[in-house]
Amino acid sequence: MLTSQPPERLKYTIHLKQIKPEPEWGIMFQTLDRLEKLLKIASNEGIAVRCEWLDGVRGGLVRIGRTPILFVDESLTVPEQFEQSKNALSQLDWSESEWWDEMCQLLDLRQA
Repeated sequence: MLTSQPPERLKYTIHLKQIKPEPEWGIMFQTLDRLEKLLKIASNEGIAVRCEWLDGVRGGLVRIGRTPILFVDESLTVPEQFEQSKNALSQLDWSESEWWDEMCQLLDLRQA
């Protein structure tokens, strides 16, 4: 026997060597990072974040009583989820938030 690795692991290693990273993967992961950061900041600011399978029905920001809730449609792609969340959260005034600088970058807000 030439190797002490089990055949399954050897096949897996060969399979990984055959994969060529797609250029879009980097953009997708950057968008995912930005989406996660955006949702974390929203949650830290007291906005309830609900990720639900809405099947293309418009998600966004709603208010029930005094509680703001951001619905994110999981049936959308990551870039679409980011745009949906970004559009909803850009309606709010973030100027008094401790997250102002980060939100300006994430939401493409212009600092005054």
